[in-house]
Amino acid sequence: MAITNEFSEYYKTLSNTELLDILENQENYQSLAVETAKNEFNSRKLSEIEISEAKKPLIEKQLQKQKQSNKTKAIENKIKNAGNFFADTINPIHSSLPNTDKLIRLISLAYFAIFLFQFIKDFKSIAGYIEDLTSFPMLSVSYLTPLAVAPIAAFNFYKRKTRGWIMLAIFVSYSAVGALWMLIDLLSWKPSQFEGLHDLFPKSSSATYIIQLVFLTGTLYIIFKENIREVFKIDKQKALLIISLSGFLTLALMLLSS
Repeated sequence: MAITNEFSEYYKTLSNTELLDILENQENYQSLAVETAKNEFNSRKLSEIEISEAKKPLIEKQLQKQKQSNKTKAIENKIKNAGNFFADTINPIHSSLPNTDKLIRLISLAYFAIFLFQFIKDFKSIAGYIEDLTSFPMLSVSYLTPLAVAPIAAFNFYKRKTRGWIMLAIFVSYSAVGALWMLIDLLSWKPSQFEGLHDLFPKSSSATYIIQLVFLTGTLYIIFKENIREVFKIDKQKALLIISLSGFLTLALMLLSS
């Protein structure tokens, strides 16, 4: 009975709301504690108004929990829907493609994310090229220009500007030819006769460049589609000229620098 007395004395110090909380969440307490709380609550002989007032904080607490739960579910659904949308977009056998507006937003977001990733990953190299602008202008400009073009192209593409389509097409064509060039160079590469030299200058795997090529050519295919070109007021002939000329000039530049 000592335990019962300890519960009784303690529960006398609790507010009406705290006692109600115990009674409404009995699964969280010992049966003896629940019984003692019930006895204490009944002994106070509260009126309906007092009971109603005691319940208000509990109701508010429950509403807050429900609100937080709904907010969490909403975020989870957004993440889930975004994942499903992205999976559906890149699925080549999907029966229905996303609408034009969603594709434009997805492409813009993807290329801006690529820029951020590249900028963070190569920050030290970028800083070095900026410092060498006066000493090695051609080398620095050739490295920094594509990096600078990516976010500008993504932003203007998102804004449905004609220049956004042109800049993105040039950037993607340049990157695709570059990835193809690196893949061919890798496949034709022969190990050096000097042991350990390969470990000092490791090369990326062919899968890296293949994935890049698939992604970049996929982008060109999407932005070349009529429904996308119509938004940017780019006709088929102009689109072909921009993409082919960009690819040709990139190839010529690489041949000259090799």
